[in-house]
Amino acid sequence: MELLLKILSLLLDVTSIPTSKKKRLIASGLWGRMRHPNYLGLLIMAIAWTLPCGVSHVVPYGPLIMLTIALIIRSYRIEAECKEKYGPAWDNYTDKVRSRLVPYVF
Repeated sequence: MELLLKILSLLLDVTSIPTSKKKRLIASGLWGRMRHPNYLGLLIMAIAWTLPCGVSHVVPYGPLIMLTIALIIRSYRIEAECKEKYGPAWDNYTDKVRSRLVPYVF
């Protein structure tokens, strides 16, 4: 299985950073642009659900604002756990992949 994954990573040009835990941090594709692309997907979906409500009321934007705050807090917590778990490899990863949620913004 590991050989198959190595062959696929070579074919797909996957860049990764080795860790001391014998795991690898993916540093290409979406994860090469931002550290939490799944959170960006959630934000885009929430925006898509909110925009049809227009701007005449603030109420529909409440869940979007709360979700944004929750995801930002969650990203800080997860990154603290990853720093503890992966150590210098995580620092190397965060140097390479600068954005948390939105590329070139945050």
